[in-house]
Amino acid sequence: MPGKHVVRAALAMFAALVCGSNAHAAYMYEVVLPPNQTLITISEQTTLRLEPKQGRDFLVDEEAPFNNLPLATLVFEKTSLGREIIDVTYQMDLRITNPQDSGNVGVFTITGRVFGNADLRADGTRRLDLNNEFLSLSPRGPVAIGPDFFSFDMDLNQALQFSGPGFGPGLTGLFTARVNVVPIPEPASLAMMALGGLGVAWVARRRALARRVG
Repeated sequence: MPGKHVVRAALAMFAALVCGSNAHAAYMYEVVLPPNQTLITISEQTTLRLEPKQGRDFLVDEEAPFNNLPLATLVFEKTSLGREIIDVTYQMDLRITNPQDSGNVGVFTITGRVFGNADLRADGTRRLDLNNEFLSLSPRGPVAIGPDFFSFDMDLNQALQFSGPGFGPGLTGLFTARVNVVPIPEPASLAMMALGGLGVAWVARRRALARRVG
């Protein structure tokens, strides 16, 4: 039947457009911290230092559902014996730039809280029992940057992750983000998709009329 062929052609056109419009740009990203949060002072002998990450030529992985970006390293320093309580908040801005257009930037603001205990024992062993709570992520997206949409369309504690330190001389933790990237359809592709949808609707209407006549 001609109707079946039209439907199959429209679906094939739609699949080709979706699969074929996946040309991504190579992006740059950096994490920017407020000046007072690069070094967080707990006491005269205890500090937490945030070391922001950045990356050039960040290529979107089309085979993976999400792209993992290291955001910042958390470094613990303690020089006095005893245990101290840690409870501080932080903010970091994830800036993703399309290098082909320096003005094309998306900014995602992340806030959170780290809390726990810091301990320096008499034998020189340092221990950090640290928990992290992400408080907000804004915007969640989608945000258009270059030829792609960037979004965090998942639970907050899945979009953002933290692996904390425990024992050792160089106690560090790592913040990471899982960003979802989807190509933006080109105008020509959108027009073709609309035509395909009209074709499907036309076939459905012809079938409905045929049932009435029959």
